Amino acid sequence: MNIHRTRTAAAVSIIVAAGLAVPALAQTEAEPSKTKMTNQVKVATLSLHRASELMGTTITNANGAELGSIDNLILERGTGKITHVVIQTGDILGFGGSRVAVPFSSFDYDGTERRFMLNLTAEHIADMQEFSPEDWVELESSNWTEDLMRVIESDTSRANYMTDHYAITPTSNLESKQLTGTITNVKRYDLPSGSEYVAIEVTTADAESIDTVVLGPSWYVMGLENAPMQGDEISVNAFKLERDTEHKLIAQSFDSHDSTVSLRDADGRSIWNPHASASLSEEGEVKQEDLANYPESDAVAPLIFATDVVGQEVWAYEDHSGEVQDVVIEANSGRLALMLLDPNENLLGIGDELKCVPFSIAYINDDAVRVAADTDLLSACEPLPEDITVINTKAQLAPMYRVFDVEVVGFVPRESKLGQ
Repeated sequence: MNIHRTRTAAAVSIIVAAGLAVPALAQTEAEPSKTKMTNQVKVATLSLHRASELMGTTITNANGAELGSIDNLILERGTGKITHVVIQTGDILGFGGSRVAVPFSSFDYDGTERRFMLNLTAEHIADMQEFSPEDWVELESSNWTEDLMRVIESDTSRANYMTDHYAITPTSNLESKQLTGTITNVKRYDLPSGSEYVAIEVTTADAESIDTVVLGPSWYVMGLENAPMQGDEISVNAFKLERDTEHKLIAQSFDSHDSTVSLRDADGRSIWNPHASASLSEEGEVKQEDLANYPESDAVAPLIFATDVVGQEVWAYEDHSGEVQDVVIEANSGRLALMLLDPNENLLGIGDELKCVPFSIAYINDDAVRVAADTDLLSACEPLPEDITVINTKAQLAPMYRVFDVEVVGFVPRESKLGQ
């Protein structure tokens, strides 16, 4: 499977201002082999929106002043959580159609009016420093998200994306283990830091042993073109690591579908963030010779535009199964809940029922969307109701997830910013 799409996007200015905090990723599940329950409150009443309906809607403040309109949403690739809202300011503020990306944590949601609001004035936005990475026009490399996080996010938030929670220190006595078998489960789980990680269960051919192997952050693993899926035959080279009073297997690399994927180098340093372990020169610059020793990375970016998901070809394992027509956002938490699949790709979708696919089974890479399901499961998907507002509880959303034997993800409400 080798699918390519041409994507273009206007350069986006980034708001940089004190007090616009970036939300940490919410903890929704326990780490594998742990039973500790989370204490975060989930959203009791859901407010679902099709992303296409949000685009172009007006953003106001509590006084009703118009600040601009929604141009796009920036999502964390692995979880589907909104990190920023791209606002088209138009001529209202004299920017001549410029765009600014505002942290989603700065927004409040009016459930009655079904709209987003900002506790800011037009003057606040006009006075804010702007940043426009030149390579945002094509979005073909990870540099744009690197620049975005460097300018906007705190060091702690940035670490949630890039730091390997299972980093191995240079002094570790590395003991390795090789596993060969079938992937019988793919788990996504949240760490206390807020990062979502992926682990797989590998069952040997004789079914005498089942090992759990930690791969890496979901935004990286699930963004790989050949990311591991349930049912795949796999061979894993793993480090044995003692962490959190437990012995864990941490994948260095794996072989599947006649290809090798490296996740960490021979010293256990993560491929997705080589700068974290590279040594510095006397001038404080990363030594390029250290980076040169790293295996080649697929350079998957942590953040993507919502519009980059819409229009993607969908593959059920190796079978082409249609196209993503839209995505559904839960507004209170700012988390992508569903992808809407057009199985036939008819012109303008005429005569088609859009099928609801949980985002939690999606693998979002730059060329296509893969789902952990076969064509029979996709054909059994629940259709989207004509009035999406009739789905306002997790119980009503559950049948759409139950088709794929997965739980409804946690929707954690945000603290209101209005009136502060």
